[in-house]
Amino acid sequence: MESILPKEFLLEACERSEKFSMTSIRDRGAYFMCLISGKRNISDAMRIMGCSMNDTVAFMAFESGNERELEGCGIIFEKYSFPEDSMDIYGQMTMTEMELIN
Repeated sequence: MESILPKEFLLEACERSEKFSMTSIRDRGAYFMCLISGKRNISDAMRIMGCSMNDTVAFMAFESGNERELEGCGIIFEKYSFPEDSMDIYGQMTMTEMELIN
């Protein structure tokens, strides 16, 4: 969907999130959320991303053009924008990853 994050960044975050077993985080989705929010604490990441423990918010990566099919399944899309003053997103993701693994 429309995002200031480039597709390559999201795909790289997905690939890096495979390393979740190297951390104390035991959920790949939580690792991904930490990477794209730039926070190593999952509670902080959830707050920044607008998620809470009892809601149904999710971040999905999918091929462009499949929106209608997904909407037909009952998925509602909302735009999400990241703060423009955040550090370079690749640097932010790398620093977060280093903190999570170490």
